[in-house]
Amino acid sequence: MIDTAPLYFVRASDSFLCWYRVSQHHYSGSFCTGSGDLLQNLMTKSTIRSNLSSFSPDIDATLEQGLEYILGETNSYSCHGAPGVSNTAGAALWALDYTLYASQIGISRVHFHEGIGYKYNLVCHLAPSEYIQRLTQLI
Repeated sequence: MIDTAPLYFVRASDSFLCWYRVSQHHYSGSFCTGSGDLLQNLMTKSTIRSNLSSFSPDIDATLEQGLEYILGETNSYSCHGAPGVSNTAGAALWALDYTLYASQIGISRVHFHEGIGYKYNLVCHLAPSEYIQRLTQLI
């Protein structure tokens, strides 16, 4: 997680400027350098709570302004997930707990970053080559 300054709002007199929501990105960790973490570390209540609760000042400031606070991009580990962690049934349970807790603290939407061939994907369980092969059979 990147340590950022608190969220500040700027009032604009321009009637064409309308803000409805504030969006931030969040991942519980990073796999960009090839080192991941254990699934049980990802799934602990304290990890989920502390990762999301760190956004509480921003969430509170956003809601005080009458705006919606969302996670515009999120998932377990950045760089398309960690093998053996992000692509397991345990990660699905983590996602459930994560989204339920997010809703409790005022996050109104959670957009999971996914794609074909990523180590996390809630929809496509095929390897990219299998997916392409099946698509070409349909054509």
